[in-house]
Amino acid sequence: MTTLDCSAPDFRRLSEEILARGASVRFRARGNSMRPFIRAGDMVLVAPVDVTQLERGDVVLSRQGERLLVHRVVSAQG
Repeated sequence: MTTLDCSAPDFRRLSEEILARGASVRFRARGNSMRPFIRAGDMVLVAPVDVTQLERGDVVLSRQGERLLVHRVVSAQG
């Protein structure tokens, strides 16, 4: 396994490319906005999914501008 210390823009671009190829990305969480489920320093594994399969409570990696953020799905419209 390769470990990289990326700047935010590099991490976003690299993660998007890896996920687009159908592979998973693992990274260390920063911040505490997802506490108590995910804490700063926890390892997070994300994998590509079909958005139509998302359900309330799922945790997703989303892009907001140039940033990637981890969020919990609070509602899903089909």
